[in-house]
Amino acid sequence: MTETNETNQETISKALILGILSSTATLITAIIGSSTTQIVDFFRRFIEMFSTLISLLLFRHNLHETSAEKIHSNNQKVNLVINNTLILSGILMIIVGIAKYRMGLGHKNVVPGFFVSLLGVILNFYFCIKYSRSLKRQYEPIIKSQYNLFKTKTIVDSCVLLTVGIMIVFPDFAYLDLIDFISSVLVSIVLCFRGIRHLIKKS
Repeated sequence: MTETNETNQETISKALILGILSSTATLITAIIGSSTTQIVDFFRRFIEMFSTLISLLLFRHNLHETSAEKIHSNNQKVNLVINNTLILSGILMIIVGIAKYRMGLGHKNVVPGFFVSLLGVILNFYFCIKYSRSLKRQYEPIIKSQYNLFKTKTIVDSCVLLTVGIMIVFPDFAYLDLIDFISSVLVSIVLCFRGIRHLIKKS
């Protein structure tokens, strides 16, 4: 195993651990805050964590695989899983966001969610940098897919952070729930657009 491959495997493993921890933390804050954005954010993080697990398993398989055709097939599978993950996450956000807004369910304490989102932005940006540096040293399709995933995660977490921040700064604003809903829709559009765009590009 080359030093680059060893570093990449370690990075994906750390990303998986981050995914498990952030999914758990987001679930807790979603229950506490009862915010549309946070609830659907949990579903998104859980699905993304699962796609990172698939990426790690197939990356490890490629390290010991001698068939170029099989390696290419694994790379395609990871690309498909990650981009379908983005699209599925976007669809979930739209469905849950619309349902919760129509039922008139408001939000509660979103302060814990703010810090979780802030940590998410920082860590996802960190992984973006790690994957970007690795790609400059050596192009690896699975690492490229992971880079695209974490780049999107950084954008989405920034949107969630902004929304929750507005809720904290303006707690008595009459249209907070509407802003919460609009944020969910905008985030879902970003997820679906990036997922579809990467699938089209690869095809």
